[in-house]
Amino acid sequence: MVVTVGAWDQSANFISTLDSKLVHSVYSHHDVVTCVATSEDNQWIVFGSRDSTLTSFELEQTWSDSVPPIRTRSLQTYSGHDDEVTAVAVNSDHGIIASASKDGTCAIHSLRSGEYVRGLFPLTGEVPHAFSIKMVDITVDGRILLYVERYAPEEYVLVLFSINGKILSQRTLPQKLNCVLQATNGKQIICVDSALTISFVSLDTLETLSQFGTTDTVFSIAKTKNEQNLVLGRYDGNLLVLSVN
Repeated sequence: MVVTVGAWDQSANFISTLDSKLVHSVYSHHDVVTCVATSEDNQWIVFGSRDSTLTSFELEQTWSDSVPPIRTRSLQTYSGHDDEVTAVAVNSDHGIIASASKDGTCAIHSLRSGEYVRGLFPLTGEVPHAFSIKMVDITVDGRILLYVERYAPEEYVLVLFSINGKILSQRTLPQKLNCVLQATNGKQIICVDSALTISFVSLDTLETLSQFGTTDTVFSIAKTKNEQNLVLGRYDGNLLVLSVN
């Protein structure tokens, strides 16, 4: 199953990978859906929107023509942003959603109750809309990782928060990041930047552990289930598969 967002009609669409047919469409927002995330156990799906809200649904583990892939009655709505939601992450073990916005804030919500828990502010002292949070992730131990882009002067920053909102680590990067992937062990992230560099970064210190180059711009990254291979989506439309030792 593939889930697509960004449609003009404000829908999120579930498409079968077997025959590429549309299986189900969800209309839970009043503006374009901008981002989507699923929980690590594939029990929940969360959408973020240009209308500044989030919605979540429980996922069906089996579906058919008569049973949609989501439990529509499980709809939950979350508010707390003042601008478009740019990124979202969800973790059912910790029961939280972390969402980022163009307003420069990261909001933490309770997954099940919908309660707003706290806001995270990665670049203190900055005026609103001076920067945007482009990526957000929740580690296996409940820490919150943000990737932030400042507009003027241009600056690219990784910030790691504790689940209680304390900044644990912060690092200014030399290049803009195109994508970030967390290792299953929760100890490293894999970053791909605009200089065609793939870096393995410690999730404790945010320091680079190792890195290597690629020959074309990479915009997406995924890992196989056993984490023996990385799959990179390249600008030229090809996939690059790398073996991880």
